[in-house]
Amino acid sequence: MYIKFNTIKFKNFLSYGNGWTTLNFNNKLNLINAQNGAGKSTIVDAISFVLFGKPYRDIKMKSLVNYINKRHLEVEIQFDIGKDSYRMLRGLAPSKFELYKNGEMVEALSSKKLNQIEIDKLLGVKYLLFKNVMCIGAISNVPFFNMCLSDRRELLETIFGLTNIADMLDEVKDRRSNDNITIKTMSATKTGLENSINDLIKIIADMEQKSRNFETNKADRLEKVKEHIEQQKSDLVKHETNIQKCEEKCAELEPDFAELDDTMTRIRERVAGLAEHKAKVTSLTKIYDFREKNKCPICGTDFCSDHAKEYFDGILAEINMEQGFYDTLNEKQKADEESAEKMRNSKSFYEKVKSRISTEQTVIEGLKRGIDYDEKQYKEIEAETNGFDPSDQRKRVEEYRKQLKICNDTIDETSERVAIDTDLITILSDSGIKRYFFEEIVPILNLKINEYIKKFGLNVEVIFDSMLEYTLTRGAFEMEYNGLSNGEKTRVNVAMLLTFYDIAKQLSNWSSSILFMDEIFDTGIDGEGITDFLKELITMIQGDSNLGVYLISHKLNDLNFSQIQYKFETLRVQKKGCFSQLVKDRNEQGSPS
Repeated sequence: MYIKFNTIKFKNFLSYGNGWTTLNFNNKLNLINAQNGAGKSTIVDAISFVLFGKPYRDIKMKSLVNYINKRHLEVEIQFDIGKDSYRMLRGLAPSKFELYKNGEMVEALSSKKLNQIEIDKLLGVKYLLFKNVMCIGAISNVPFFNMCLSDRRELLETIFGLTNIADMLDEVKDRRSNDNITIKTMSATKTGLENSINDLIKIIADMEQKSRNFETNKADRLEKVKEHIEQQKSDLVKHETNIQKCEEKCAELEPDFAELDDTMTRIRERVAGLAEHKAKVTSLTKIYDFREKNKCPICGTDFCSDHAKEYFDGILAEINMEQGFYDTLNEKQKADEESAEKMRNSKSFYEKVKSRISTEQTVIEGLKRGIDYDEKQYKEIEAETNGFDPSDQRKRVEEYRKQLKICNDTIDETSERVAIDTDLITILSDSGIKRYFFEEIVPILNLKINEYIKKFGLNVEVIFDSMLEYTLTRGAFEMEYNGLSNGEKTRVNVAMLLTFYDIAKQLSNWSSSILFMDEIFDTGIDGEGITDFLKELITMIQGDSNLGVYLISHKLNDLNFSQIQYKFETLRVQKKGCFSQLVKDRNEQGSPS
């Protein structure tokens, strides 16, 4: 699927005022340049808002409306999909949404109400893929290598178009859960019917005996029924008492694991901090080890004694401080992990008690049915006359047997579905078809990212396995991502992002005519690295005549383009009073193409 974006215009959006600001998309390399706070990243927020109903950056919806005018925020974007032309309009204060296809308003894309899910289907892309393939931000996006494993898999599943498999897995799990409930319910009904049939068969035999010796047996049968009723009532009291005790125990246990989610959140959030301090201690320790060589680890010159002592004392102080931070966090982590383990144990016991309550309730329902039946039977016996006819009971046995057959058939059919769904869950899980798919795709991922890393002049290699765990090496030595310099991290991150772009275009069969890169080149990268990146982007544009790349930056300027043979366009974002304006640079520079 290919989307050609034509134009976007917006007003009263963040720092832009009531007049329309229009950007006509082109198929060139474009620089959007401004100082921090001028409103250059607002363009990306506007694209995200009109397409997905939320900004690109972490901004509250109410804060999107210009704080001076306070109303009539509107964003309109025009794009083509195949032979169809679309115009999408979204606004706030007041809220509004309109979608036009070939000039006619679209009410819904299917039988359902027009909502964001339907819009995502039209666009062929979800918000997560948009943030990592179409509009890439250095600040708003978490670097792929800093993501947890589950987030990395979710992103690549989105890029590879595997989200349908996840949806199918959830659907099968829900179906199996419902079927298991059906089996449990039907099994309880089956037991009740079997008990009723057995009781009726015995009663029929008793009735036949009673017809032969009515007066003798009537008193005995009444006594037996009465005793049975009393026994069931006694059992009923016991089971009701058990439920009461279980409910009291549940109420007692609930506070024990009330803070489990918060504790687990703290544990997960603290992992990054521990890794960061550990990496700093490791890095500083390597520098401190240079004290025995009596040479500066930076310039390689010999230390004078005073200089060496002062330098390494400072390094040692930093090591001790970082180790102290690590130890403090680690102690808190261990304490929370011990607390979480206790809370999980409490929660597990709580769930067992709840299960016991369900079992007791099932037994109580059977007892009540038994009591009701026996009380009714007792009255019938009292009203019996000699020559009692058990034909009614025989009919009831036949009816119960029909119901029992239905229960057995339902249990068999449902059990078969559960078995099939269990196999499907295994197939659709991470270790099933997804793993097979990743095993096929990961070599392509490894090839692409390392091609870009090599083009960017970085002497490292990244290798992913089928579970998306990665190994980062420099030569024969394995290293950590956080051990790279900021410039090296930027090169690796951009290589990863461009790899995503290629994979989304080639494998998931989705691409668009625009690529925005917000402040990618503003974080710790030198001029040579910028030149390498620009050359690669130009190569992309030359390979795709419909692609327009927009570099949003407060650092890049015309001088950065002096080393490349390519004509580019510059847009300046300027503040005029309290409002931002987007202005095309009339003094456009750049070497001729």
